[in-house]
Amino acid sequence: MPSSLGSGRPPDVLDGSGVVCNLRSVLQVLRMSISDAAELKKHLRTLGFEVYRTVDGQVTLAERIRDNLIMDSGIVVGPVGAYGERPGYLTLSVTLRAQASHFPGASADQVRHEATALAQDLFDRGYVQTDFLGRPILDPGDADVVLDTSHELRVTRVIEDEELASEIQHLLGLRRASSDD
Repeated sequence: MPSSLGSGRPPDVLDGSGVVCNLRSVLQVLRMSISDAAELKKHLRTLGFEVYRTVDGQVTLAERIRDNLIMDSGIVVGPVGAYGERPGYLTLSVTLRAQASHFPGASADQVRHEATALAQDLFDRGYVQTDFLGRPILDPGDADVVLDTSHELRVTRVIEDEELASEIQHLLGLRRASSDD
């Protein structure tokens, strides 16, 4: 039987019918090819995740707070480039929030630092900062009154399909907002 052990290339394997094939070739065939947002949503549901909404081909996951209440988790899955452009890879983003009212007397820079501190584990996992915004929280009765400011840091990482479920589970287990216990 041919072998590639020690040759620097992936090992050869039997494909079940006695035919030897290269492991990399087998993995390429098994690699998921998601062609649109509907397929991505179906795949995420198959993995056991709930979808909150889809905007511009990006799927935002829901987080179930109670049996009758779901909320935006801040976790977004989408293609790398256009759908089908890089099969087998997806972008995974998460928004981390620190609200100014949770840090009385703190400057805007200090509150942004708190949001960045929430992301430290993700930076260690290869995520990169893609956006950092200060969003005013307006009084619903008077749009001219700012009640608070939410400092939102978005971090993103390109992942392989095989990592998707475990990486989303990791993100769901993280503290993603200054209000989370």
